Amino acid sequence: MAAGTDSFDQRLEAWWKANDKGTSGSWFGNVDDAAWKSMQLPGNWESRGLPNYDGTVWFRRSVELTAAASGKPGVVSLGAIDDQDTVFINGKRVGGMQQWNAPRSYRIPAGVLKEGTNTVAVRVLDTGSGGGFIGNPDQMKLTPNGATPVSLAGDWKFKPSMTVQQVRNQPRRIGGNPNVTTVLYNGMLAPLVPYGIKGAIWYQGESNAGRAEQYRTLLPTMIRDWRSRFDVGEFPFLIVQLANFRQLQTEPAEGGWATLREAQWLTAAAHPQTGLAVITDIGAANDIHPRNKQDVGRRLALQARSVAYGEDVVAAGPTFRVMTVTGNSVRLMFDSVGGGLRVHGDTLRGFAVAEADGEFVWADAMIDGDTVVLSADGVASPMRVRYGWANNPIGNLFNAKGLPAGPFRTDLDDQAKSLLSQEPQAANPLPTAKPESVGMSSEVLARIRPELQKYVDAGRVPGAIVAVARKGKLVLFDAVGQRDIQTGAPMQKNSVLRFYSMTKAITSVGVMMLVEEGKVKLDEPAHTYLPELKGMQVSEGDGVRPASRPFTVRDLLRHTSGLTYGIFGSTPVDQAYVQADVLGSRDLNDMTKRLGKLPLLCDPGTQFNYSVSTDVLGAVIERVSGTTLDEYFRQRILTPLRMVDTSFWVPVENQKRFASTHSPLLTGGLSVSDPAWKSEFIASPGMLSGGGGLVSTAHDYLRFCQMLVNGGELEGVRLLKTGTIREMTRNQLSEEAFPISVGGPERPGVGFGLGFSVVAESRSEPHRVGEYGWGGLASTHFWIHPDQDLAVVVLTQHIPFNFQLENLVKPIVYKAIQD
Repeated sequence: MAAGTDSFDQRLEAWWKANDKGTSGSWFGNVDDAAWKSMQLPGNWESRGLPNYDGTVWFRRSVELTAAASGKPGVVSLGAIDDQDTVFINGKRVGGMQQWNAPRSYRIPAGVLKEGTNTVAVRVLDTGSGGGFIGNPDQMKLTPNGATPVSLAGDWKFKPSMTVQQVRNQPRRIGGNPNVTTVLYNGMLAPLVPYGIKGAIWYQGESNAGRAEQYRTLLPTMIRDWRSRFDVGEFPFLIVQLANFRQLQTEPAEGGWATLREAQWLTAAAHPQTGLAVITDIGAANDIHPRNKQDVGRRLALQARSVAYGEDVVAAGPTFRVMTVTGNSVRLMFDSVGGGLRVHGDTLRGFAVAEADGEFVWADAMIDGDTVVLSADGVASPMRVRYGWANNPIGNLFNAKGLPAGPFRTDLDDQAKSLLSQEPQAANPLPTAKPESVGMSSEVLARIRPELQKYVDAGRVPGAIVAVARKGKLVLFDAVGQRDIQTGAPMQKNSVLRFYSMTKAITSVGVMMLVEEGKVKLDEPAHTYLPELKGMQVSEGDGVRPASRPFTVRDLLRHTSGLTYGIFGSTPVDQAYVQADVLGSRDLNDMTKRLGKLPLLCDPGTQFNYSVSTDVLGAVIERVSGTTLDEYFRQRILTPLRMVDTSFWVPVENQKRFASTHSPLLTGGLSVSDPAWKSEFIASPGMLSGGGGLVSTAHDYLRFCQMLVNGGELEGVRLLKTGTIREMTRNQLSEEAFPISVGGPERPGVGFGLGFSVVAESRSEPHRVGEYGWGGLASTHFWIHPDQDLAVVVLTQHIPFNFQLENLVKPIVYKAIQD
């Protein structure tokens, strides 16, 4: 390495001697500089007598040293220099660097320093923008070993020697130059690829500021490449937006770095599992790297809590959403207001407006609730707004959490609009593999897509998603058809769907976690945790009688509690449930109070009756854990399993992926029955239904299924013991309660465990003994066969529920198993 460095330095100096008159003229040595001009250093040379100059400048300064320093080694420090430097002392080269803005500090060999006058000469090359010595005065010093430092700040002689246009074919240090293709990847990333990764933080962009449009595709491409190489799905990727830098904004719309910041924002806004930390308020005009790293870290931590860990936190400042214009007034609406908009200072600044001509002028701005109202003298018909559109913006809009609004413009170009309209690609929920590597046939699995397409073409389903995993590897992940037949929006692998009763499996796992912790007992009466359910009686004839025993937590899990839904039957009890509007309760506490006043359909343990039992389990979770059901799910199940799109309602950022439900017409075909844009699922519900309230994706639910296949663990995160999973997935019904039926004929051979249907006897195709699973009202399905190490999710949005997709896909999947 040393030999290589020496060789490079020799080549570089040879180039300087051949191209630079200062080098060939020995300006580094004993030269008469009396006629040279003076400059106070440190300082950017554009503001110190060399405006608009890019190229090479020589600087010289003499210092006096005592005899005690003569011949001794030492250190010369110069602070940061923009861009390249080479330092000479008494004609001897002591160091140099091709990295801009890095503090310079070079060792002085023994024998260089002398008593009396010593000359420090520095050759500086700047290739663009500001150049020169840009550090602090106290950083500029010469320190002989054992002696007091001598300041180098102050007057220096200077003389330009070569313009940037004359700089051609300068040697570059290939092995260590981060700007050379593949150097950073091979040096920093490639060695890590064999190992695991949890996420990445990207703090870069300054050198791309002049190529912002390219950066719009360059950064997303790199993110996809990293995720592909690590092959662990869409791990979180957090981006630090460019800080404020250079001269403070004076014009309404300056551009410059604002366009690169927009490219960073577009990447975060248009791609899944990405976050953006805005830091345009904590930079420095003369330092491209803000020293306030604490706030940078805090904002990244908020993004990590939101993106990586799924926490419901305000992770960003006000984010522009939509603009309305009334006369000469503009109203801007924002997301992420975090308790309200705030101005840092007396007057809201940084906003500019323009009419159709695009001539921006400063706007008067005021906060009105969660909106900002703008107007400007002379602008009668405002059409465009920009905020913070400069290298060093003066904007001061924040939210109540102290987070700044990022720069934005309302007049996005067509490419930006296109990037935002593109739906993010679906992540792979598990590592992928060729089917043959896990004992399955690619040829057989390939039959599934055309069969699903036939159902779509025949109007039997609007669209469908299928995901198949075996031995922990994803072997099939596909989507066909549409998620809304009116709009034509395609069904995609990351479409968000109503999972309805597939929620029950997640709630059941949540309860069993409390059982393992000793906080809930399976065979304890449910009224131990919900006293309002104590003393419930059984309907008999025209009256009621005492129950043979109270129903237990186990009864709730296997639907033998004696409770009902009210929608699958016509008994007096069912009618009472409908009249009491149990499913329309305000919350889970209200629901259990209503249930406590209603009769049971039968004695607990005697019959399987599909019911609100799992919703009651949700109430048990809330009462025992002391937190809401959604918070419990998020903390204990969803975040640990990285189920990022699963919740009790569809947040704004996911609504463009949300599917509509469809129902059959009497004349054939389908119609939209619950349009996504006005569905009740886009707002926070009153009652958090553990029996049927979740929305999710195939990605998320397959990860949940794989946890079950693995015996309660996924990627090092264990939710339940393997023995608990085995207990949950064996038939728990008595002979008199077996087999199950749900609002229709019996399902031969199918029993029920603790939260799942279980195939206990081989009585009907296409089911196999040992498999377990369940479905949801919108004809969603999942099943697991532990002996085959198999998990399958098949989804559509068709109401009423039917088995057509499960019955279509299941035989093909089993036939594809070759070992």
